[in-house]
Amino acid sequence: ALEYEAASAAFEQLLALDPTNTSVSMRAASLSAKLGNRSRGRKIIDSSLAANPGRAEPYFNLARYLDLFQPPGGEAEFSSRALEVAAIAEEKFPLDSRVCELLVDLHLRVRDPESAASAVRRFAKREGPGAQFWLALGTQALRCFDLTGGRGDAVRAEIDELFERALRASAGRPEVADSVANYHIGARHYERARDILAPVVKAHPELALEREKLARVYRILGQPDEAINELEILIAAYPNESRTQRMMAELLAGKGDHAGAVHHRARAVQLGGAEDSDFIELAVALSDRFYPPRYAEALQWLERGLARSPVAPRLHYMKGIVSSNSGNFEQAFSSYQRAEKVAKVTLPDLLDEGFYYNFGVAAERTGEFGEARLHFKRAVELVPREAPEKAAKSLNDHGFMLLEIDEDIEVAGELIRRAVELAPDNPIYLDSLGWYYFKIGAPEKALAELKRAKQLMGADVDPEVLAHIEAVEKSLDD
Repeated sequence: ALEYEAASAAFEQLLALDPTNTSVSMRAASLSAKLGNRSRGRKIIDSSLAANPGRAEPYFNLARYLDLFQPPGGEAEFSSRALEVAAIAEEKFPLDSRVCELLVDLHLRVRDPESAASAVRRFAKREGPGAQFWLALGTQALRCFDLTGGRGDAVRAEIDELFERALRASAGRPEVADSVANYHIGARHYERARDILAPVVKAHPELALEREKLARVYRILGQPDEAINELEILIAAYPNESRTQRMMAELLAGKGDHAGAVHHRARAVQLGGAEDSDFIELAVALSDRFYPPRYAEALQWLERGLARSPVAPRLHYMKGIVSSNSGNFEQAFSSYQRAEKVAKVTLPDLLDEGFYYNFGVAAERTGEFGEARLHFKRAVELVPREAPEKAAKSLNDHGFMLLEIDEDIEVAGELIRRAVELAPDNPIYLDSLGWYYFKIGAPEKALAELKRAKQLMGADVDPEVLAHIEAVEKSLDD
C-alpha cells in the first residue's frame, strides 16, 4: 500500500506538470482505485477529458476505468456505463479503429460476441482512413465473428474482405501486404498468401523474412522447386541462418537429393541451435540413403549429439539402430540399454513394440538369449490391438532364436506358427516354420514350407533358405 501511495503521488505530480498526458492520468487513476479511492480516480480521468478536447484517448481510459474498477455488486451497471462511454467515443471518432477495439473488448468481457461483431460491421460500412484501419477491423473480426455453423463460409468472406481492403489501401507498402499474407496463412488460404508475397519479394528483394515465409508457403502448396529457389537466394545473402539451412535440407531430402540435404543439415548444426532431431536426421540419411551406407559418419554425428544431450533417449536409440545395421551388436545392445533407462523416466512412449524388437535382436546377436526372450515377449505385448500383424516379426525372431539354440523347441514352433498366421505369405516366416518342422523330425513338411518360401522370394532367394533346403533334402536322401 505504501508503494502504491508513493507511486500515486508521483504520478499526480507528473500530471500537474502535464495534464494532457493520458497515459499518466490512467496510471494515476488506476492507483487511486487500487488504494480504495475510486472517486478520486474518476476525477483524475474527468480532468484528463477536460484537458484533452478532441482526443479519443481519455474516452478509452474512462471506459476501461469503469470496466476494470467496478464496486462490489455494481458490475452490470459499470459495464453498461463503460459501453455508454465507448458509444460516445464512436460518435465522436467514427474512423478510429481503436474505438472498435474498445467496443469489442467491452462486449466480449460481458460475453456478448454478437454485439462485438455488430460493432465491427458498423465500422466496416465506413470509408476508413487507410490500410491500418482495415487491418485493425480484420483483427477484431477474428476475435468475435462466428465462423461455425452454416454461415461460416459467408462470415469468413466478410473477414477476407476486410484484409483485402487493407491491401487495396496499402499503396504497395510491404508491411501491410505481409500482415494480410499472415492472415491468409492463418486461414489456410495458402494460394492467396503466395500471390500476395511473391510480388512483394520480387519488388523488395531485401525482405528476408517475407522471402522465407514465401518459401514455407510454396512448401505447403507442394511446390518444392519454387521453395528451393527462394531459399537459395536467402542462403546466398544470409549463409549463417540455421533455420533456412535446415529448411533447405528438408526440401532437398524430399526431392531425393540426400547429399545436398546432409550438407545443409550439417551446416545448420555447425551454425548453432541444433536440435536432437538434426543429429537423428543426419544419421538416418547417412545410414539409409547412401550406398554403401556411411555408418561411421552417422555414428560420429550421433556422438556429437550425445555430447550435447547425453540423456536424450532418441539419440541413444538411433545409435543402437545404426550400430545394429553396421554389425556392431555389442554397441547396439549398450545403446538400447541406455535408451531404455532414460526413456522410462523422460519419454516412455519411445518404448514401443519396435524398440523392444530391435533390443531383442541386439540381445540375441550378442548372446544375451535370456534378455532377448524378454524383449521379444515385451514387443508382442506392446503391439496395438488394431495392428496385430506388427507382432509377427517378434514372434518369428523369438521362435527362430529358440530353434538355433535348441531350447524350448515346441514353444518355438508355437511362436512361429502364430507369426505365419499373421503373415501367411512372408517367406522369412515360412523358412522358420520349415526349419521348425525339420528340428522336430518332419522333413517332408519342412521341405514343403521351405520350397514355398523359396518360390515367394523369386530371383532374390536368401542363401539361408537354400542352405535349409539342402540340409532337409540331404536328410531325406539319407
